[in-house]
Amino acid sequence: MVNLTLEQAWVEVNRLLVAGDVNGAADLGLAMLVAEPKHPAVLYLLSVVRFRQEQWDEAVGFAAAALQASPMESSRYHNLCLALREIGDLDQAVTIAEAGLAVHPAEPDLVVLRLFLLLEAGRSDEVIPLATAAVINNDTAPLALAALGLVQGERGDHSMAMRYFIEGAQRPVRDRADHLVERAAHAIGHGNISYADLTYRAVLAVLPDHRRARNGQSHIASLIAGTVAPQRPGGYVLCKAMGWGFWSDMLHVFGAFLLAELTGRTPLVHWGARCLYGNAGSDDAGNNRFEQFFLPTAPVDLGTLAGLDCFPPYWDGRLGEEITDIFSGPRPAIGELNLLTSRASVLVVDKCCTVHNLMPWIGPEHPLQGRSEPELYRVLAEKYLRLVPELAAEIDAFIDRHMGGEPFCALHLRNEKKQHELPFIRLLNRNYIPLIERLSSLPDFPQRLFVMTDSKPLADTMAARFPDRVVTYPVERSSNDRELYYDATLDRRMLGRDVVRDVFTALRADWFIGNGATSVSCAIDLLKAWPEDRSRLLYPNRLIHFWDANPYAFGRNDKLYRSVPPFGWSHLFEMR
Repeated sequence: MVNLTLEQAWVEVNRLLVAGDVNGAADLGLAMLVAEPKHPAVLYLLSVVRFRQEQWDEAVGFAAAALQASPMESSRYHNLCLALREIGDLDQAVTIAEAGLAVHPAEPDLVVLRLFLLLEAGRSDEVIPLATAAVINNDTAPLALAALGLVQGERGDHSMAMRYFIEGAQRPVRDRADHLVERAAHAIGHGNISYADLTYRAVLAVLPDHRRARNGQSHIASLIAGTVAPQRPGGYVLCKAMGWGFWSDMLHVFGAFLLAELTGRTPLVHWGARCLYGNAGSDDAGNNRFEQFFLPTAPVDLGTLAGLDCFPPYWDGRLGEEITDIFSGPRPAIGELNLLTSRASVLVVDKCCTVHNLMPWIGPEHPLQGRSEPELYRVLAEKYLRLVPELAAEIDAFIDRHMGGEPFCALHLRNEKKQHELPFIRLLNRNYIPLIERLSSLPDFPQRLFVMTDSKPLADTMAARFPDRVVTYPVERSSNDRELYYDATLDRRMLGRDVVRDVFTALRADWFIGNGATSVSCAIDLLKAWPEDRSRLLYPNRLIHFWDANPYAFGRNDKLYRSVPPFGWSHLFEMR
């Protein structure tokens, strides 16, 4: 800590953590501790660092010392609870949360954390009155409703659980409807008509009689009346990679397919280096990573598009490049309606484009008019999505070898890294085994279970519980809560092939159980017309239920609920 003040060292530790250098942050934090052995902020920071290093016992020790040194800080209670949770001392974690609430009675993070700690400790009966009170007080209504949904899910009441989850999704829109409508009007003034349209529809989905939202939606309709571009034979829709998880990118591709259908253009998908599922320095099937997995959607390539005018215009003459500041740079807000009304020869889909957002603009004479959202996905997949032959052959061989013509159930369990987006994913994952045990009493439920997961611990748990029933592909899995596609030592092309094989194998199953907060489960649920009640999601399909209730979905990867923050993260950038 040479020549650094305590405050400068704090800033540097933050920088190292953000950069992923946790060991460097630990070394500097320990140097800070030598200089200030009882400073509460230093103890707090070291609890964060040890937690990030998964050194749980030391994280508990530092977090407890930080709390003792500054017992009025709510974040100290929060962090000690999470550290205790990791060593399995759930009852003590609940006690600490309750102690924190005695000091800070309405602190939202502690209110929510106590609910989920009680659930994990198996104390569901205590959750119901506390969660109900939190809903009434409204400070933490979405997550409190989710807690009630989890209780119902554990009790086997699937329909009631879904009602609580969906109500939790809608509550923020209901409570902030007027503010959202004002933001929509502001977005129109700045040319972001797509955002405004989605926001008005979000409000109306929850409050159908909201006058200002209905007037705003009518205003948008009048703005674009007569401006929807005529069908453009000879035109193209070029879909770029978002650089997200595989099926998040694929759901964006389906939006581009629908845009092509509505404008009479030919769709092309070109995933360059932004796509996470290719290896640096390889030719990646002609540098188009999409074609590692799927056949071309048309007998043309980027060379065919050279010299054509583009929208957005910043792509003119640059279609083969990877523009890296699409979201963070000085780019205009481009949404589905901007693309739909453009007369350019090439529409470049480089930001989030969804089937859901385009559905209301399917004209009355269009052959897709009247199709439901799942039907649209299936029609578009049948027309445009064809596996490369070797992948299709692998899937056929796997099913022949392991299923032998017998029915099977596909299960998708998401790595608990998803906790930063869905704070109760551990609890959802805990419900798979009881659900399978209940369903196994049905005469038509399959014996064979095809398990898809990126988590080695979850795969091992399922194999141990159902040793003669579980089959899986031999794929890379994470032993912790980290995303595999960020590991530069792995073959990312193979990671992509693994997830494609999983999904297209699951689409051959007779039953499906998944988690609709994840894109993989959403895709499996949408891409097959499952017989009634044979697609069971432990959390609703967010693409169907939640786009309307999430006006921030356009162009961003925001998630539905305000998460319990990662350990100490919400407090990490300020001295306390």
